[in-house]
Order: sequence, then structure tokens, then C-alpha cells
Amino acid sequence: MAEDDRISVDALSAFFSHDSTCIIDVRDEDFDVGGHIPGARHCPSDSFAAGVGYLAREFEGDAPDTVVIHCQYSQVRGPACAQLLRAHTPHRPYQIRVLDGGFAAWNAKYGGRGGSSGFIAHVDATPRSKSTLQKFLAEVACDRGLACSGALNCMHCVDMQAADTLICWESVDAYRVSIHAADAHEHQVLYLSETAFLAHQSSHSGSESLEAIPLVQWLSANRSTLGASLELLSDDGSVEFQQFCKAFGGVGALLRHNVVLGRPPHETDSPEASDSDF
Repeated sequence: MAEDDRISVDALSAFFSHDSTCIIDVRDEDFDVGGHIPGARHCPSDSFAAGVGYLAREFEGDAPDTVVIHCQYSQVRGPACAQLLRAHTPHRPYQIRVLDGGFAAWNAKYGGRGGSSGFIAHVDATPRSKSTLQKFLAEVACDRGLACSGALNCMHCVDMQAADTLICWESVDAYRVSIHAADAHEHQVLYLSETAFLAHQSSHSGSESLEAIPLVQWLSANRSTLGASLELLSDDGSVEFQQFCKAFGGVGALLRHNVVLGRPPHETDSPEASDSDF
């Protein structure tokens, strides 16, 4: 492989601020336990050949400027998968690079939970929301179980450390409501629209205290502890944005792995706790 087919971790970190970059992690293991580069897509090498055609077609419609592929050390699996993608995209308008030193090199410099403790604030500030939204809609269309929507489901995935990227309309009508019972140490958390919250507030027991904060405000204040990158969307008038808000409630998440979305333990059977309230 030619030297210019490789990219260093320093060069990759610079790309986040001015380049449309897609990072593909082809490790078959440790994507969650061992950490990962923020925003990376997990495409395991053992199934990469079967899915490379899908990737090639996706990039035809939404081509990044650069695709960066890596495994743990980028010695065997990363270069092999990069070569497969090159073979399927002979007329591509983008570069395909291999991360020099792989995730191990990235983690050595930006290590920590998720492989991002020294880098997450920089990543969150980058203008990649439209590309992320397109990836979300593509995942929904593929129905691989790697995307979910609605505040309740998305926050459940965040709690499970299954969410990689949380996407939220900056004006979404959703509140995080904490209910504290006077005679209990535990508290209940609901995600409600403003109307549902006001209805709940007017009917709640006097022995309970309610604390409500707009979901976007809470996410922004707690973004460093979410375990996922956060992308806030403004109304750009695009078809994708309108679809995201109307069909998915303005809250969505790209997942690291499939999750069975049942009812979280703190959720009640009351209509106020329904995800359909927003």
C-alpha cells in the first residue's frame, strides 16, 4: 500500500473540523468494550465483503470527501477492507485511506471511554449534522436495527450505552421530567411533550415533586457524560429535516449494535409516559 493511502491520527483529527469524513471501524470485537473513534461506523471485517456493495451505493448518493478505514492496528483487516471498497468504487470522487496505527494509535492519543475523552468536545462542534441525518434515514430504510427514534427509545439506548450518535432537533417539544416521591429514595424519569407535562403536573400527587427541563437543554448540559456524540439540528428546510421531524418526532439515534426496545424499568403504564406524546 502506498504511503499516501495512509492517514495519521493527527491528520484525521484535523479533518473533523473542515472535511466530510466517514470513519469505518472494521474490528470484529471491542467496538463497545474497547472504545471507538467518535462517529465511526462499525462494519466488521468478517461481514465486510457481503456489505461492501451497500456501502458503495450509499456513497454514490451521499459521497464523503474521505473514507477512513481502520482495525485495531491497521495491519491486515483495515487495509484488506479498504482494498475491497476501492475495488467496488473504481470511479469514486472520494479518497479511501487507512488510519496509520489503527485504533490503537488513536486511543494512545485520545484514549478514554469511547476512545474520545480528549476529543469529544471538538467532535460535537463539527458541522456534520446533515450527513449524520442522511445516515440515520439510510439506517432506518435498511431496517438493520441500528437506528431508533423518539425520546424514550433514544434515551433508553443512551442509558444502555448502545447509542453512538444522538440526533435532536434544537426546538423539539420534549421535556425530561424527574418525579421524586417524598417517601422514596428512588425517582422516576419521563420524557413528555409540554402538553403532556402540564397535564401530568395538574394531576400529580402532592407527595411528589416534579422537576422538568427541556430535553435539548438537559442533553447540552450533560453531553460529556452521555457516552454518545450529540448533534443538534436546526431547520434548514431540507426534505430530510422535515421527514426527521414529522416521521420520527425530531429525536433519533444511530446505534452501535441492535437493541431490543422494551419498556424501561422506570416507565409506567400511564399515557403520560408514552413515546407518542412527542
